[in-house]
Amino acid sequence: MVIKIVVEVGAQENGTTFQVSPQTKDLLLSQGLPTPVSTSLFVGHAPGVNYGSLMAQLVPLLPLLTSLPAGAEFSVEFVDPADGLLIFRWPINEARISPAPRRLAPDVW
Repeated sequence: MVIKIVVEVGAQENGTTFQVSPQTKDLLLSQGLPTPVSTSLFVGHAPGVNYGSLMAQLVPLLPLLTSLPAGAEFSVEFVDPADGLLIFRWPINEARISPAPRRLAPDVW
């Protein structure tokens, strides 16, 4: 089963806040997963950042925000919480929780 994770994105003056949506939290709890310690993350950055690259770098951090087990398949949608508009979608075939953290290639930065 592929789990759909919705991450709400909020622009700040000096960065961006990423938060797992309330619906996603409810879905994860209904699957019997433990409640994560934190469901939001702030990333400081300069204005004009490439959001696609930034969000792609956050995908490996999602286990920290969701308590998904190793090997879980998931899709990720980053949305604007004000209007629900889709900002970025991570493809399902590339989204699988690794048993151990892996480094992103330097060219992703």
